[in-house]
Formats: sequence, structure tokens, C-alpha cells
Amino acid sequence: MGRVFVLGSINCDLVITAPYLPKSGETLSGGGFLINAGGKGANQAVACSKLGAKTYMIGAVGDDPFGKVCYDSLEKYGCDCSYVEKMKGVSTGIASIWVIDGDNRIVLDGGANMRLEREKVLSVIDGACKAGDILVTQLEIDLSLVEAAMRRAKEKGMITVLNPAPARPLGKDILSVTDVLVPNETETEILTGKSVKSREELLAACESLFAAGVGEILVTLGKDGSFYYKKGETAQAGIINVKVKDTTAAGDTTIGALAERLSSGFGVKESMRYCAAASALTVTKEGAQQAIPYKEELEKFLKDNA
Repeated sequence: MGRVFVLGSINCDLVITAPYLPKSGETLSGGGFLINAGGKGANQAVACSKLGAKTYMIGAVGDDPFGKVCYDSLEKYGCDCSYVEKMKGVSTGIASIWVIDGDNRIVLDGGANMRLEREKVLSVIDGACKAGDILVTQLEIDLSLVEAAMRRAKEKGMITVLNPAPARPLGKDILSVTDVLVPNETETEILTGKSVKSREELLAACESLFAAGVGEILVTLGKDGSFYYKKGETAQAGIINVKVKDTTAAGDTTIGALAERLSSGFGVKESMRYCAAASALTVTKEGAQQAIPYKEELEKFLKDNA
């Protein structure tokens, strides 16, 4: 069984619910204010850990109260924080999140996430990782660091999983060292410059990503489920309908669930329903890391929805 190393962002989420997005100059009454540990990297690490994988977080927090909230939450959910740096005189990453009609709008300040040092990260991969382990990463940290880490992980024989979020164009240098790419619909369009409104367009976009060197692609499509592509092989999975409360950690849960399945020897295609179920359970609760299900909860949910 492989281990999961998650390289990425650690943010403190400041969440408020509002009836609509305020106009310029408008002050709007909201409610339900929450301070949550979050960040794509940390959320994905927590999802891996809560679903049963041996998970290591590689990242950084500041020496402020928000950093303690984030660090303590990672440890609470079983993540190994040996490779989380506590930076003096630097703020922890902050995500200001507006929740409107169950959907979220987010503004980020990267803070300590953008101060991660390449050599320290690469030394972790060289010294702690081994062939068959999983490296999961995203784009809330420096892009050149992401590429360097993924390239070193490939040299070590690790499986590389990239969640290309927040969305941005990427070149072949990074795509060619990506074993599994997990974008959503918008990210796929930005990566390829192609519309993905129809199945034919989606297939063409995946083919272009494969031609750029990506091994396998799993596109998450919201209410339309997910679409899988590998060298001409395709598959589609639907969602499990639930009452949605908060979508904040839905995508991160999908990534974490997939990494856990890969670490247990399962393939991407055969993990699609498992990932969909994990995401569905997450959106039935408010918050980020606390909303992600534990393995036992997910297994029961899958059995009940067989």
C-alpha cells in the first residue's frame, strides 16, 4: 500500500453566508460566520487521511493564530505534519469565502504558501518518498515549485496527481510529468482553449491533454458527474443526489478520495463512483475539513446507495 504526500496550500478559511453578492459600495447583512482550517492542499490531505491513507502534508503556515488553527486541524484528522514548516514573521494563507445559495466565491491571500522553498520540498521527496507513493499537488503554491516537485517525484517512481486549480494555462513541461490530471469543466477549458459543452468537445479536450503528455484525465462536471479518458478509453459516472448545504470542499474531497484509492491499488476509472460518493457526502455538511467523511461513513453511504 502506497503512502500519500500532499504538497500544497494551507489556508485559514473565513466564511460568511449572504443572500446575494453585494454591489460596489453596498454593505450587506450576512450570517453563519465560521473560521475553518482549509486550503486545497490541506483539504485534500485531510480527505486522504480521513478515508484511511497514510498521509503526509508538505506545506507552510505562519506564526499567527490562523496558522495554529490549520496545523492543529491537520493533526486532528491524522495527517503527518513533519513536513509542515512554521514560518516566523509570515502570515498564514487566508481564504475569504462568500457562500451564496450553496455555492462559494473565494478570494485568496497566499501568505506562507508562496514562501515554500524549492530545495526543502525536493529534499522531502528525495529523503522520505519512495516508488509507488503518491504525490498530490495543486496550483495554490508557486507553479515552478509544483513542476520541480512533480518532475522529481516521477524520477523517484511516484504516481503524480495534479489538480490544476485555481485555473490557469499550463505547458507541456508540467503536463508531461502528470500521471493523473483532475480538472473541473472550467479548468479543462482554460487548459485546452476548447469548449467542453458536449461530450464530443470534452473528448477532444481530453485528447489534446493526452497528446501533451498527461497519462490519465478525470474531469469533474458538477451535477453531470465525471468523465474519464486514457489513450482512447473513456468512461462516465453520475452523481449521487443529496441535499446540498455547502460545496466548499467538494472538489478537494474528490482528489483526496482518488489519492486514497490509488494508494490502495485501485485504478482511476474504477474509483469514479467512490469519489462521487465522497464528494456527495461532503456537500451535505457545512464547512471544509469537518465536512469530509470518514471511511466508515463513506462505506455505509455507498452500501445504502448501491
